[in-house]
Amino acid sequence: MAGDIKLKYLASVSLVSSGLNSLAASSSRLAGYETNAVDVGAYSGGPPNDMLLSARFTAASANAQVGYIDVWVIPCLNDTPTWPDVFDGTASAETATSANVLQNCGVLAASLAADATNSRVYEMAAVSVASLFGGVLPDQFVVFVAHNIETTTNAWHSSGHEVWYTPVLAQYT
Repeated sequence: MAGDIKLKYLASVSLVSSGLNSLAASSSRLAGYETNAVDVGAYSGGPPNDMLLSARFTAASANAQVGYIDVWVIPCLNDTPTWPDVFDGTASAETATSANVLQNCGVLAASLAADATNSRVYEMAAVSVASLFGGVLPDQFVVFVAHNIETTTNAWHSSGHEVWYTPVLAQYT
């Protein structure tokens, strides 16, 4: 008898939480935070077909302003891996060289519009990482988050930030 191929969602994995705490605002949204690399090729059980990326961010309790939270997916350039611009696959604060360089390095997964409400929680609906790259996952990628939802001398909330990915497999049943 023939079987079926169905999607199988594995447990969500947290990419970052504390590294985003108190992230300073960047008026240009070029200064932000890079996560550790997700090594798709070395994923246990074989590489997934896709990964769904989602996130939650919290504005500070004071000095919130209208702005955006940008969530970028930055793939490595090859399997060495070689990373573009200032990215290196290691969780850390980064400042991209310029807007055009950042746009050439990766794909904007979401730009969340924010209002001037203090302590507001902003959530990003799941985005297919494979769909950002023509239906195929890059070998490795990082997530880069930058925002301008606080006045430029302030950072957003000291907790309440998270970025997750959920691996998606094709399972024969």
